[in-house]
Amino acid sequence: MRVVIVGLGIMGGSLARAIHRAGHHTVVGVDIDPAVRDAAKRSEVMHQVYASLSDFDGLCDVLVFATPIAATVALMQSHAARLKRTPLVMDVANVKAPIARAALDAGLHRVFVGAHPVCGGDTTGFEASRADLYDGAPVWLVAGDEAPFEGAELFWRIAGAAALRRTGAHDHDAIVGAANHLPHLIASLLGGTLAELGIARERLAPGARDATRRAGVNAEMWMDTLTHNREAVLDPLMRFAERVERAHTSLEQGDDRALMQLLEEALQWQQAR
Repeated sequence: MRVVIVGLGIMGGSLARAIHRAGHHTVVGVDIDPAVRDAAKRSEVMHQVYASLSDFDGLCDVLVFATPIAATVALMQSHAARLKRTPLVMDVANVKAPIARAALDAGLHRVFVGAHPVCGGDTTGFEASRADLYDGAPVWLVAGDEAPFEGAELFWRIAGAAALRRTGAHDHDAIVGAANHLPHLIASLLGGTLAELGIARERLAPGARDATRRAGVNAEMWMDTLTHNREAVLDPLMRFAERVERAHTSLEQGDDRALMQLLEEALQWQQAR
């Protein structure tokens, strides 16, 4: 199997390492950053590394976009004719609707399967990539009825993923908007509040460090996520804001019963796992 991976950050780099680890496969990398390309070449994981998808004129069995959402949409549009001739085209973004729409508009419905492997790390870049990143990870798969789902499932099993879940793009985005994107946004807002108060992260207790850990993830990447999934985040964010307001009112008025109710609701949710 010949695999082309466009974007060699932690997700794309780790995917390249996972496919290389599986053996008997050829991996070709594409990245616009010269430093990333140099690091990828030194790793000896990839057969070839290019600066642009336009520079790669060979055939492949699978092409995976591990690029920001906006970049993936643009690349699909500009390379649609070539992608239609590729047996399987995928992406790894954590928002699916805009990419699924772009794939349909580009006429890629027979070759495209959107994928969201639920994994990652607190660091970014090719240097942070590792071959076991996808081991045991669940992967959401999003595409139309004519898409090559079986090929996508086989690919992710080769990469080490476990549970493979098929879903619709909008259903996926609604779930991760509340379960993933909202907590990330809250961690960033909390980190910003602590910075405003002059409290260094080193002074936090372990639980507080856990609560703010995701505030350290690349801001541009999360801006890309939030702007493309804003509708799915708005309602959960409003519900959270209402709870913050209730907590503020309870503390301000000394209403211990109301404050306890908020704490008990969270405790019951935690214990219901």
